[in-house]
Amino acid sequence: MAKCLSAHDIKSSSLYLESAFASKALVKNRKRHLLVNAEGDCWPCTVRWSGKTNKDCYITRGWKDFCTQNGFKEGSIIQLGVDKDLSLFINVMEVEI
Repeated sequence: MAKCLSAHDIKSSSLYLESAFASKALVKNRKRHLLVNAEGDCWPCTVRWSGKTNKDCYITRGWKDFCTQNGFKEGSIIQLGVDKDLSLFINVMEVEI
């Protein structure tokens, strides 16, 4: 999943994930994950499912620290990915244009 970060995404303590990506890539009952940057450094985070149909998904606790420590800013484009065998890890890389 690719996402262009808004000012809200950077300042907020959570990041909304597209439901199509989240439902295919993440294990719904798992709340704790690790955000992994391009260098392989990890930050613990929590994934929260919400909404009437439990399809809305957010990366919470840990997202803001991850953004700050990786220098993300408004307009940064990130690519998120999850290896199905290692679904605990959410890989986040900044895409250079």
